Amino acid sequence: MLGVNKVYAAGTLTSFFNAKILISFALSYPISCAIIGLGTEEQVDGAMGKDLERYDRLKFSDVIARLEKDFMPIHCDRCQRCRCEYGTEIHLIFRQYNYFFLGKKYWALRKLDMNIRESAKLCRRCLRMTCLKMCPMGLDIPKIMQMIKELVEIHIRNGTVL
Repeated sequence: MLGVNKVYAAGTLTSFFNAKILISFALSYPISCAIIGLGTEEQVDGAMGKDLERYDRLKFSDVIARLEKDFMPIHCDRCQRCRCEYGTEIHLIFRQYNYFFLGKKYWALRKLDMNIRESAKLCRRCLRMTCLKMCPMGLDIPKIMQMIKELVEIHIRNGTVL
């Protein structure tokens, strides 16, 4: 059984894409179930229309292009090939960063603040850089990790979490 979770990305993607597109995207894959996360009656009405006879699949590049109108997301598709020899789950840190800019500031910052300093320090010390070699998106993971650490430190130090 294969399922998808958080089709609405914890409720943030409905600010960027309409509900039918998000539902259609999820249902375009061969899945057994989908946890959509409908939060309001309006979202239910918008997503559960009867005209979903064909399914549309958004391209990752289309999603990124739309998000770039509001912030600079990390172009990580969460393939998890960027294995860190120290155990840092790079894709999770990148997801929290994107959630920060998608409106989940307090929640994302608290999650990032739990380990970003240690992860960034280990990343700076790493000589093998296997994550860079394995990333199909060509992301400069060490540089991004330092950027995220600085973002967290600025917001935590200044108490600017909204």
